Amino acid sequence: MININKIRPSMAVVCLNNLPFGIVDRVEGHAEIRLKKDKYGHFHYIPLSWVIRVDDAIHINKPCDQIKRDWFMEPGNAPSAPVAPPVPSAKIRQNGTAFGSEFYSEPSQANTLGVDRKRYYCIAR
Repeated sequence: MININKIRPSMAVVCLNNLPFGIVDRVEGHAEIRLKKDKYGHFHYIPLSWVIRVDDAIHINKPCDQIKRDWFMEPGNAPSAPVAPPVPSAKIRQNGTAFGSEFYSEPSQANTLGVDRKRYYCIAR
């Protein structure tokens, strides 16, 4: 998890391809970053869960075109706490056949990582 205290106003925000796409205006609560106004006078907000690293710039885990499709223009649309994407565990094996890496070997692990329980049981059986 990133340290939000490292994020300062006027820091550059760069996409996955290291291209700048915004400047930090401020951090909104503990869930999102407000970017400075664009050329049309609009603020844009991005969730802190997209941030992968903070050094001299803020690095986001998406390419620029996807960020611009997914960012939002109103505060409060980000999740209440940054959520890391689930990490796939070992593949389920049945008769030597491996299922996709998105499925989990234990129902309890699937539930804690937000995997749909019905989908788990359908694949596992």
